[in-house]
Amino acid sequence: MPVTFAPAAVVPQLVAASALTQLNRTAVFARAARGDYEAKAYQKGDTVTVRRARIVRSQNYDPRSGTPATSTEPGYVSATLTLDALFTAGFPVYGQDNNDSAQKYVTEYGQQIAAAIAADCDEYFYGKFRSVSVPASGLVSYGAQPPVAIVAADQAGLLRDFSKTQLINANTRLESENVPASDRFAILSTAAKGAFLGDSVLVEGFTATAAGSAALLQGGIPIGSFVPRYGFQVGGSNSVGSQTGVADLDTAAGNSATLPIASVVADANFTIADFATSTPLGAVAITLTVGTALQGVAVGQIARIGTGGNTTAYGLVLRVASNVVTVVPFAPSGKKLVAAQITPGTDVFSIPDIGSISVAHHRESLLFTTRNIAAPSDGSGASMTTIADDLTGMVIQILRGSYKVDEFKESQRYATLLGALLSDHRKAVLILSN
Repeated sequence: MPVTFAPAAVVPQLVAASALTQLNRTAVFARAARGDYEAKAYQKGDTVTVRRARIVRSQNYDPRSGTPATSTEPGYVSATLTLDALFTAGFPVYGQDNNDSAQKYVTEYGQQIAAAIAADCDEYFYGKFRSVSVPASGLVSYGAQPPVAIVAADQAGLLRDFSKTQLINANTRLESENVPASDRFAILSTAAKGAFLGDSVLVEGFTATAAGSAALLQGGIPIGSFVPRYGFQVGGSNSVGSQTGVADLDTAAGNSATLPIASVVADANFTIADFATSTPLGAVAITLTVGTALQGVAVGQIARIGTGGNTTAYGLVLRVASNVVTVVPFAPSGKKLVAAQITPGTDVFSIPDIGSISVAHHRESLLFTTRNIAAPSDGSGASMTTIADDLTGMVIQILRGSYKVDEFKESQRYATLLGALLSDHRKAVLILSN
């Protein structure tokens, strides 16, 4: 009696000569980051240390003073990059599939799995711009962390469609932090990219021809490609996220989408890690007036401060303690504000809906590393192939083996082990738009 096999993936391939185009998400962030690859074997959870020298200032020295010039050892700012992501997927290869005519489906499956892993990596990279981790109390030396700088497409207190103004303001913000002009990227949500195309192409007018706007009119900005605009290589990504607003900030009865601000003071607990001497980050502690208790506010959210028809500032939430929320306030233009520029009794606090939270950054702000997982040992019956992308430093490993004699099949598995971090909060800006 012949052996009966379970339906195998080869069947559709034998029916159709070619496959339909798949709706894959194109990965972008790895192309706009600084990555590396090392052929040693690592495990998930292993760490890689990144460091840079602290910033120091020179001394205006008088040789006739009779005292020696000051010598200081600035030290380093160190951060630990953890290999905390292991993206993997696999599929079975049946005994009757191992022939030349059926090899195509193995290739097609491999392409699909590689595309799926790349999309997951992209979401992982974007998450690094949005994931704040600081102690709940005490001093914080803020360095290798997500950006606190914000620019916004805000008009009359409401977020509007993205425009070139936000890129210009983001460029100004990075310039003020001495971020190098080369290797700057702006990765927009699909909605922001669409709005920007209309603004960038149609508003530039006669000079648009020299700037290559004709090509944008014809082809737009396909995801995965970049065009130079306003100091950035501009592209789009489906991984760029948004924020859902908080409709009720108070546990008391009734909905309180906004809360009065009782007081605002500078928060000296937050300093910039890179300077050898203590330099304030610019954080402010906002005491809110609540009826019972604050709810719905969490570290990493973006708060709005202002009146109904005018936004004073947006700020990334760094700490929440009872009814006190710490943020670094930025006007929609990207100008950093101080506590005195927020008016208690007039300005109110809210966590608003934000349609797009795009990012503008220097390549070195996002660091990532991919590492090999241990290869199967000799005699295990499994093999491993490693494929590295020279352009981005990404690597995918393909493992094949573990033959199941009772099922006449073996497994083929794809895996990427990586970790990422934001190297310096000053090298990136969050861009808010509708």
